[in-house]
Amino acid sequence: MKELGSKFTVGEKDVGFVFFGTKDCIDGEIFEELVPNVEVAAIDGHHFTQQENAGQLCWHQRSVIILWQPRHRKAREQYLLHGFGGSEEARIGPLVEGGPFRGVDFKTKSKDFQDFR
Repeated sequence: MKELGSKFTVGEKDVGFVFFGTKDCIDGEIFEELVPNVEVAAIDGHHFTQQENAGQLCWHQRSVIILWQPRHRKAREQYLLHGFGGSEEARIGPLVEGGPFRGVDFKTKSKDFQDFR
């Protein structure tokens, strides 16, 4: 069975995330059981996070792509067991240096990545 990574990104101030017990469900063990290998990223923003923080959301999406490439299996195993700690850049940075996105600034808006399709 192949492993697949997933990342759930949500705005910290999203009404659907803050109220109705959704945050407790996502932070708890139930969500991990339903979605294996999930990483939850609550980023600054509201309901329309993809429009409010396009650059930050783009970074989170690309981190999943980079981290789950077959050639980064060893780094992925280390991450799943221990985590890399620190910021998102510190965790994914070494993978970017040798990967297909080397030299790319992930904090720019997604329209700057049209040549990477």
